[in-house]
Amino acid sequence: MPLDHPKVLVEAILEQNAVAILILNKNGQIIFVNEAASQLAWKNPEHTRIDENSATESWGHAYDFEGDPIPVNDWPLALALKGVKTVGREARMIRPDGSHYDISISAAPLRIEDGSIIGAIASFVDITERRLAEQKLTAINARLAKLASERARGIHLMHLIGLSANSVTSIKEMFQTALTEICNHMGWPVGYAYIVEAPGRLHGISAWHSSNPERYEPLRHATASIDFSLKESVISQALKTGTTIFIRDVGSELFWRRDAARRAGLKSCLAIPVMAHKEPAAILEFFHAESIEPQDSVLEVMEVIGVHLGQVIEQKRAEQKLQALFDSAPDAQIVTDNGGKIVMANRQTTKLFGYLQEEILGQPVELLVPADLRTKHIQHRTGYVAAPHPRLMASGMELRALRKDRREVPVEVSLSPIQLDEGLLIASAIRDLTERKKLEEKLREKERLADMGTIAAIFAHEVANPLNGIYTTLEFIKELVPAENQNLIAGVSTEFDRLRSMLDQFRSLSRLSDLKLELVDFAKIVGHVVKMNSLYWLEQGIRTVTDFSGDLNLTGDAEKLLQAILNLTANAVESMPDGGILTLTAYSTGEEMIFEISDTGSGIPEGVDVFKPFSTTKRQGSGLGMYIVQQIVSAHLGAIVYSTEQGKGTTFQITLPMRNVTRARSPLGKGF
Repeated sequence: MPLDHPKVLVEAILEQNAVAILILNKNGQIIFVNEAASQLAWKNPEHTRIDENSATESWGHAYDFEGDPIPVNDWPLALALKGVKTVGREARMIRPDGSHYDISISAAPLRIEDGSIIGAIASFVDITERRLAEQKLTAINARLAKLASERARGIHLMHLIGLSANSVTSIKEMFQTALTEICNHMGWPVGYAYIVEAPGRLHGISAWHSSNPERYEPLRHATASIDFSLKESVISQALKTGTTIFIRDVGSELFWRRDAARRAGLKSCLAIPVMAHKEPAAILEFFHAESIEPQDSVLEVMEVIGVHLGQVIEQKRAEQKLQALFDSAPDAQIVTDNGGKIVMANRQTTKLFGYLQEEILGQPVELLVPADLRTKHIQHRTGYVAAPHPRLMASGMELRALRKDRREVPVEVSLSPIQLDEGLLIASAIRDLTERKKLEEKLREKERLADMGTIAAIFAHEVANPLNGIYTTLEFIKELVPAENQNLIAGVSTEFDRLRSMLDQFRSLSRLSDLKLELVDFAKIVGHVVKMNSLYWLEQGIRTVTDFSGDLNLTGDAEKLLQAILNLTANAVESMPDGGILTLTAYSTGEEMIFEISDTGSGIPEGVDVFKPFSTTKRQGSGLGMYIVQQIVSAHLGAIVYSTEQGKGTTFQITLPMRNVTRARSPLGKGF
């Protein structure tokens, strides 16, 4: 047969291959086995079948490396006849004589063009030597690991503590984490941390770890009551010397808690100082159930940990001071990165915007900007990052900020760039202008009131004398006019009375800002108004209902409060020409006095500003009455609001602060 015949070439390649190769027909019978495979077999496998009996007789029993048997049906050859391909499955074959060999098996089904399986092919690689080498290497590594375990554990421990110490928010939390990690890695059942409260002062446990809390609780209780700075002990030695102290026997005289330690089954103790600025900032104390002195490598690791914890203490205390200064600022302060993300925020920020710190950190600063301004704000911010310098963000412009409750507040913002190694930060000081604007509005109102008062005083002075002359002349003419023309005189008198009433109101304007404060009983003032007008109101078909409760004493100007109530009741009565119900209610909330006056009149027409000077809905009205009421209330630092419904009536509500009652000069006189 020529050498270029494919079958000859294939058989030659398979036969001479160092990898054991088997070929099965579709019935599971071995139809080809090369020399390498024959050498692995216990009996000649040629023409045998891959079944429960023949397979184990030829090859032995298969096990995985966990020691569990592998059924023949799960052998890669058997699986290949089912269409399952296996690559590199490792197993241990145990021959009938007890000898074994380790193999890596790969098997695949043989298919014809229509996909039908006509057999399977498998390759075996003897990995016995490799496995032996791996086992030897593992044993060597185990010995090396054992030799280096203390140092390796120490390095790992330092790494863990370094990560955890830098992630905690407080010094106590740092020590709690450090104690847990150290005790778990070193196998020490008990660990305590004592933070030095002042130079040389150390009292009580700041953090602790216990592998058995119930067992070691008496020792913790005994430790918590000791002032180590006053007693000679292992802790005080470490505190004074700044060096590590080891006690082999906790039953010694130096150890004050020896009885509690003995009952807990503890024998040795290790105290390690944590140094900050070359002074002990804390002491770490560990206990062991054996009197075994720690190896030098362990002590070295613990001293390094102590140094690292000391550095973290210095950093945390510096951060606390910085945060305290940050939080003490009177304005909201936020720090953003160059991408506009908030990285720091002080307490005033949470107070101003209503967010918790965890809600605001990491968020874009545009969270605090109204939606209609965000696009423009991003443009301003981008331009500022490109050329940062200290400046007011919008000098001369009114800025608005957005609270969590979606309420907008007027603010003033200044910016300062902070250049750090990790990049640019921008510090923003945000000042809430709400109160300032209220004060400015009150100042403008006061100035406007003063101007109106001045004008009113001049007007009243200039008009009063001619008006009196007119009145005298009118009275003289009245005597001369025949009876049939007296109606003309009556009409003139009515207009005169209206002008005189308006003149009195103008005089009131000139005196609004001058308050004579004293302790007044608001209920008596209202009662006086009711008593003085009740008969007239009754004649007009108006029924009066009063309800006063609580202590209604407050500091105010009795005369002006009386005037305000007279104006309010006059308006209410005039709104009920056909009669109705006038309700007067007053009560105290402790800090404020609330006064409400309600009528069942026609209501205030929509679009009318009753507090605007010269604004009136009455034909004969001056339009100053409600303006005067508002100014009197404002002068008392109070507020007045109203609600109205057409055809049903109006309710005015006055809120006055009940302040400085004890500092009032004297109670109001007998009249009120």
